[in-house]
Amino acid sequence: LHDAIQRIRFEHPEVRTVVVTSLKDRVFCSGANIFMLGVSSHAWKVNFCKFTNETRNGLEDSSRYSGLKFLAAVNGACAGGGYELALACDEIY
Repeated sequence: LHDAIQRIRFEHPEVRTVVVTSLKDRVFCSGANIFMLGVSSHAWKVNFCKFTNETRNGLEDSSRYSGLKFLAAVNGACAGGGYELALACDEIY
């Protein structure tokens, strides 16, 4: 997600709106691999969380300073990281 946002923001300035949704039916998910996180070291988890926060901050920064708006198209249950991702968007539907 971080890479996609950076590419849209800096390589495709003609894009004005990004719709974030899930490919899964009835689930709006951020895509974290919970099983992988369960076996990771504490330090790795801390860095992972920092990176996800930076990615969400990038959405908010893009919206404020680049005019790129984000729409969360929540198509099902939304919790955890999916909820945090939706909250970083400008609108939630």
